[in-house]
Amino acid sequence: MKTSRRPIRPPVAMTAALLLAVGCGKQDDRTRNSSDHETPRQGLEGFFDPRPGETWKYKVQREIPLEVELSEEDATRRPERTESGHLITFERVRTCTGTTKPKSADRTLTSIDITENGVHLGRELYDISSDGIFSKGWIGAGDAAPEEFLERGIALANPKMQPGDTWKGSGRDPSRQFFFRVIERTTVSVPAGRFLATRIQVTMDHDDRSLTRTIWFANKVGIIKEETVAYGSQRTRVRERSELVHWRTPGDFPPDPDSPVPVVTSNSSAELDQETVRPDDADSPPEGEEAGDDSDPDDDDD
Repeated sequence: MKTSRRPIRPPVAMTAALLLAVGCGKQDDRTRNSSDHETPRQGLEGFFDPRPGETWKYKVQREIPLEVELSEEDATRRPERTESGHLITFERVRTCTGTTKPKSADRTLTSIDITENGVHLGRELYDISSDGIFSKGWIGAGDAAPEEFLERGIALANPKMQPGDTWKGSGRDPSRQFFFRVIERTTVSVPAGRFLATRIQVTMDHDDRSLTRTIWFANKVGIIKEETVAYGSQRTRVRERSELVHWRTPGDFPPDPDSPVPVVTSNSSAELDQETVRPDDADSPPEGEEAGDDSDPDDDDD
């Protein structure tokens, strides 16, 4: 059975079934970059305040059923064949490129470039303010790539969110609704360190397709972990997991492999308590503590 799939976009790119060497691609006349025009940097200090040059690197594992034909892109990634399917591992990098103003937008937006295994996929657009983080669209790589812009945007997270909070949003197709629920605040271990994060579950059902995506969001850092289960036609299931491996702010470049890595242990709005570990020890949880958060989005009954 053949299926055709576009590359799964990063979790915050909700416009395409939700939400990567680093290259920004060629600037075309649809956008103006902040490096060429004096525009204010977006962001909300203490919550999410991305700076130009800030980089998030993730290890991604995608599981595809054996009966589903691999896309040309996935086939080049040396998939590992397991009893249940194809296991594909690759690197996704997100890089904040500053601000940009698409032709169809009435204000400047934060732009984050996405690469997978060094291949530039495109650019995510966000509106970040005291109201929260809103996904505003996507600009594909290349001069002829389409621009997907959402006038209202989709709320992804906000600084006041608490466990039990719910909201919804839609993309260009109003019938395709995304439902958000804040599940909990919990400490999560990933290769980049230990973070106090808010777990947000996103679900979507539309015709014969459905999606469950779980995002772990840490204040001041962004997305540190995500899990997605997507069902396509014939109820074929594709599962994707990603974890933050490296997070670098502009002042950290070039990174020193022997320098300590900050590990956020509290995301209090008043002050962040920090400890430091060496990169080689970032995977090791404190004694008596389990590493990682193995919760499965399929098991959430909240």
